[in-house]
Amino acid sequence: MPRLIFVLLVVLIGCSQQSNDHPIFKYYPPSDVFEAGYVNKYYRHYYPKNKDARSASEITYSKFRKVGDQMLIERYNAGFDLVGFSQSRVSDTEISFEKLVDIRRLDTINIEILKPVRTRWDNGEGEPYTVRYLFNDTHYRYTETQENVYDTLIDDKEAKVFTTTSVYTNEESGEEVNSYSDQPIYLSGLGFYSSLSENENYVLEVELIEQMSSDEFARRANHNKKRIAYIDPENTLDADEGFEICGHERFIADYYNSTPDGRYLHGKRALLDTISNNLDEAKMMEQNGMLIFRFVVNCEGKAGRFTVDGYDFMYQPIKFEEETISHLYGIIRKLEEWRPVVINEEARDAYFYITFKIENGKITDILP
Repeated sequence: MPRLIFVLLVVLIGCSQQSNDHPIFKYYPPSDVFEAGYVNKYYRHYYPKNKDARSASEITYSKFRKVGDQMLIERYNAGFDLVGFSQSRVSDTEISFEKLVDIRRLDTINIEILKPVRTRWDNGEGEPYTVRYLFNDTHYRYTETQENVYDTLIDDKEAKVFTTTSVYTNEESGEEVNSYSDQPIYLSGLGFYSSLSENENYVLEVELIEQMSSDEFARRANHNKKRIAYIDPENTLDADEGFEICGHERFIADYYNSTPDGRYLHGKRALLDTISNNLDEAKMMEQNGMLIFRFVVNCEGKAGRFTVDGYDFMYQPIKFEEETISHLYGIIRKLEEWRPVVINEEARDAYFYITFKIENGKITDILP
């Protein structure tokens, strides 16, 4: 669990009027900050319990605004795309949801709220928070039961700690799809601070790393830049070959986003053998550095949109000989069978890469 409150958080709170004594709102930023709107930036760390699986981290943002006794929350991904929003009503002891919407790959999912009270800050007994939604033509039910709530101190600030258990169920089959325990923490003056979720397969940790004004968030979001992995389809080595992706440009994932990872279908040994059997070392021309081919593998396991970058061993951009690039590109194009990334049981488009580490004209390593 995080224990460090960043300077930016303290500055934002310190310049504002003190929060009122409302038993719930006092665990959020002061009224002037809350009513103007603020944004929390979080890390989400995924730790699989399978030692052969890969851990992962991502950034998310949540924008909060208070309107009377209501709380409006907008959720954004690392690319500043809106992925959901909610509207809830706050009493002295409960937070009840009145509207809940998810946005998944440009599809809007309106979630039916069956039992609206999600958190009881006095730990009073009540029915579990329950919602229902339709996804991929299947109805699912999510139930969250609050087990306990208690007070503690974190960095000498009052904190409220909840313990909950959650279950996702396929309504049509009655099958339990997922279940986990969770421990969300709210910190006085900051709002939702952290959580630790766990089931038999993974641990998911969420930690607050920065708090900013709505204006600052808007400035960062409107940078008009593409994500780092972006490949311009009009500027690739194979631009004239008619390669097509299955989904929308904005939702191309990364090869490591699934378990197991997306990769060459026949394994790395076969990949290395194909490269070795077709390599002409004379075309390496005594060069040094890292030659990185990036490309997209679509949902059908077909590769395209190849682009190339060169770096020296200090990670500064360099130019490799065109003959070297053309030769290695020709070998990579022989690797025609790829295992696509699968997320939520759906094959997806994803970014891949192959890096050749070259020393004195010899390939000394191939990654990943």
